[in-house]
Amino acid sequence: MNKPVGQAVQILILGVILLATASGGFYWMTTPESDADKPAQRGSLVIIVCLAGAVGGVANNFRRLQKLQVPEWDNMDPQTRWLMTVQIYQSPVIGALFAFVLYGVFASGILQGSLFPKFVEATQYKNLVEFARSVSPETNADAAKAVFWSFVAGFAEGFVPNFIDKVAKETAHAPISDHPVQE
Repeated sequence: MNKPVGQAVQILILGVILLATASGGFYWMTTPESDADKPAQRGSLVIIVCLAGAVGGVANNFRRLQKLQVPEWDNMDPQTRWLMTVQIYQSPVIGALFAFVLYGVFASGILQGSLFPKFVEATQYKNLVEFARSVSPETNADAAKAVFWSFVAGFAEGFVPNFIDKVAKETAHAPISDHPVQE
């Protein structure tokens, strides 16, 4: 098996493992407790969001490797091949990170609209773990939107950084407070 095809197979296997982990986490989060009929509150959608971002990164790498021709790989210098290999394995991590950041953007209300998830009011902030447990989408459709956009955040690697750049540029030109300074 040549190198690009072998790496594509590795990527596909990694994607299957991540999907299995995501579905297992979803099952774990929604399995009823033994002594009650209500769903267990053991997990968080944040886990699924991060896994969806990681799967998006894997899917994007797989798509890129399918386009790569074998002679191109054979003619690359070793440093370029090594950098591509590092990229392949770090994309799921970066995708998960971008998905988590995007989830925070949605939860904060910075990005709103019919295409984006809405969240219910959470309790007062205590720490990151409580944030992850208490922030929740309003409806099942909002949860599905969060998972979809998390996949997009991992798949389209520039989506979240471009959004952050846009917000940074807009806030750089915005007044520091809502109240005008009196002279």
